[in-house]
Amino acid sequence: MKSESLTTTEINLPVYHVGDYLLDAMEDLGMNKTQFAKAVGVNTGRISEVIRGRHRLTAETAVLIAKYLGNTPDHWLKIQSLWEIEQAKKKLGLLEN
Repeated sequence: MKSESLTTTEINLPVYHVGDYLLDAMEDLGMNKTQFAKAVGVNTGRISEVIRGRHRLTAETAVLIAKYLGNTPDHWLKIQSLWEIEQAKKKLGLLEN
């Protein structure tokens, strides 16, 4: 029997912006945005814009972040997708808050 995986929205946990998770990762590493961006291999502006919510996390940036942090690009893109779905539901009045 195959187990079903639940997303955070299916079990009613809060969904956070991908930038919040990036900030947490940087804090855990004791890095600021400039140091993190350099370690990942992107310019600081790209990281800053994602954190501020001004730009989406691109697949390319997700690959670079995942490579540096030792996880998967899917991890980062799923966080972003969950956030975007949550925002769309709010906009359409489909959340029960």
